[in-house]
Amino acid sequence: MNFSLNHIASLCKYTGISFTAGAITHGFFSEERAIWTAAFGIAIYLVGGTLEKIANPDKDHSWTDVLAIGIVASIGLGFFTGGLQHFPDSPARSSWVVPVGFVMSL
Repeated sequence: MNFSLNHIASLCKYTGISFTAGAITHGFFSEERAIWTAAFGIAIYLVGGTLEKIANPDKDHSWTDVLAIGIVASIGLGFFTGGLQHFPDSPARSSWVVPVGFVMSL
């Protein structure tokens, strides 16, 4: 069961990062929809973090790590990956989003 739960947790975390990256990258064009997409991405990321915590109770993951750090990491990775993906489309925005996202992901 732990393999299945870990797999679902990973899927949720990567899906959340993808939605967040898309929302950040396309936010300039879609405004309110991007906010909802980012919120959904962060929520899915946090579900994945929670499932990971449940699947691995022996690991030292505090709820602060899962929630607070998870949100910052999700947004940072969204900045980083979304900025890299769409650098040719919006180089001015990507030139600051990529380094900020990298620092946030650390």
